[in-house]
Amino acid sequence: MENGVILRNKTLILGNAAVGKTLLVSSFHNNQQLPPNYSMTLHSEISIKAVNIPDTNVTVELYVHDIGGNDVFQEYAPKYVESFKSLSKWLAILKHIKTLKHCKGILVATKIDQTHRRAVSKAEGEEFARQNSLAYFETSVADGIDVDAPFYYAAYSFYERFEAQVKATIKSVEL
Repeated sequence: MENGVILRNKTLILGNAAVGKTLLVSSFHNNQQLPPNYSMTLHSEISIKAVNIPDTNVTVELYVHDIGGNDVFQEYAPKYVESFKSLSKWLAILKHIKTLKHCKGILVATKIDQTHRRAVSKAEGEEFARQNSLAYFETSVADGIDVDAPFYYAAYSFYERFEAQVKATIKSVEL
């Protein structure tokens, strides 16, 4: 990118095992192409994707850390609890990490194409997100529904925070 600005952002994908985190990340990274093979994430996998911010010369490189729900954080979340019921615990873990203090959180409902297996209504997800100051998205990798939306939201939010910091710095220098 000629004469452009590249911002780098670490994005963590957390949640219980087998809820669709890895497929969501893989689909986003591969422009909504389903991966030919799928294996459960055992520890952590990192993928990088550049997101161009429209009408700017800024690109946000998302370093997406897909954290396996099985063993890395197992001591923090009970072994057999449903993913939605574990959200409060995942948020509590994140609140203890000081460097994440000003980060925006995103709640993503995956596998919405499986309506017959849906355990959490859209209204419940939206309400939980609202109560915890999270953005809310519903996705389906299988049907290609809004796979990119949470990632583009993360990139744009990071860009907005960067712009606000630049403006605040310029304002303080002018004073």
